[in-house]
Amino acid sequence: MSIRVFLSDNQEIFRQCLYKNLNAEKDIDVVGESGNGPDSFNLIKRNKPDIIITEIILDGYDGIELVKGIYRDNLGIKIITLTHNNDQEYLTKMIQAGASGYLLKTCPYLELITAISIVYKGNFYICSEIAGPLLNEYYTNKNINCFYNVKNLSSREREVLYHIIQGKTLKEISSELYIDYETVKTHKKHIMEKLCIYNTAELMKINLPYQLLHPKTKALD
Repeated sequence: MSIRVFLSDNQEIFRQCLYKNLNAEKDIDVVGESGNGPDSFNLIKRNKPDIIITEIILDGYDGIELVKGIYRDNLGIKIITLTHNNDQEYLTKMIQAGASGYLLKTCPYLELITAISIVYKGNFYICSEIAGPLLNEYYTNKNINCFYNVKNLSSREREVLYHIIQGKTLKEISSELYIDYETVKTHKKHIMEKLCIYNTAELMKINLPYQLLHPKTKALD
């Protein structure tokens, strides 16, 4: 069974070359391509790929907004960022938005093929050129203890934490997750205990990638 891939990149020559090369792969089927953010989003909803490979800079709106839209509409599609931009800020924004992979366009072609396979299986992939700086950010960031302790949260607790960080009230979380209000309060209490956080203000300052909090994150379970 082929992996269905959609390409979103505003550099047409690059996009067409990648389209041709990926389509020649035995286990990959490119189901669409576009260089425009809004058009990409509409085509993605219509063609239902397994994976989107997107640049950060797109016509219409950027790749960050595209990724956010995919997760907002619960399309269940995995995203790989393929970009020339090695800026740590963009890397962090794309991961926090929901991307499962981040590669530079200078990476070997076979590394992209490897990343597609890994991300398709539900895991994450960061290319070797930027993996080191990313890890260094977490080691030097004040959230490092939370980064490790999040692994101790249950799937439901990570889900509740994600919504708390988004600024939602416990009542709103209760309604969105279809669970009792008192149950949400209990989850919040356990989250704070496990993360060694003692007030809501500090809890809302946590800055971790979306995937670390997503209830289906296999890397933590």
